[in-house]
Amino acid sequence: EFRRVLFRSIERAVDSGRLGAASEDELAGLVCAADRAEATACSLKHAAAAELIRRRPAPGARAKGPSGMPQAYLDGAADEVKWALAETRTAADEMLSLAWDLEVRLPGTRALFRAGRLRHSKVVIIARATAVLDDGEARTAEGMVLGDAPGLSPGRLRGAIRRAAARVAPNKAKDRREHGARKARVERWSEDSGNAGLAIREAPPARVIAADQRITWWARQL
Repeated sequence: EFRRVLFRSIERAVDSGRLGAASEDELAGLVCAADRAEATACSLKHAAAAELIRRRPAPGARAKGPSGMPQAYLDGAADEVKWALAETRTAADEMLSLAWDLEVRLPGTRALFRAGRLRHSKVVIIARATAVLDDGEARTAEGMVLGDAPGLSPGRLRGAIRRAAARVAPNKAKDRREHGARKARVERWSEDSGNAGLAIREAPPARVIAADQRITWWARQL
C-alpha cells in the first residue's frame, strides 16, 4: 500500500505542472522516490518471469527448495519473453536467468530489489559476481555486502561483492579469472553517432594498462 501511495504521489507531483516551483531538495527527493518505484516495478517484472519459469520446467527437472523453481527450464520460455517484449533473445535469457537467481540463490538481494532499495543495475552486479558460487556460497557472499549495497556506487559495489565472493570461495574466484582469460579478445562496434568503438576484454590487467598507456600516447601525438 505504501508503494502505491508513493507512486501516486510522484505521478501527481509530475502531472501537476508545478515542478518548476519545487525546491532543489524536493526535486532530489522526487528523483529518489521515483527511482525506488522504478526498482520495485522491475522486481515485479522479474517475479512474473520467475512464475513463467515454474510453469516451463525442462523435462525431468525437479523443483528446487522452497521457491518451487525447477532446476532447469525450457528454452522456449525465453522465446516467449522475447516476443512479448519485442526484445532480443539475449535480453530475454538474461531476464529469466536473473529471475531464477533471485528466487533460488539471492533472497536478500530480491528483498532489497522488491523494496526499491536496489535498482536493477546493482542487482545484476551482485548476480554476476556470485555466478560461480553454489547456492549457499552465493547467499553468504550477498549477506556480506547487502547492508551497505544501497549506498554504494556501482564500482564500489562491484568491488565489494567480488571481494566477498573471493573470501567465500577463493578457489572459484581463481577459476573464474582463468576461465575469463581463455576468452580474451578485442571487440569493435559501430556507435550510434556513426563512429566506432574498440575494447579489450578479459586480458591480464598489466597488459590492459600498458595498452591504455600506448593508445593514449598515440592519441596525444595525433
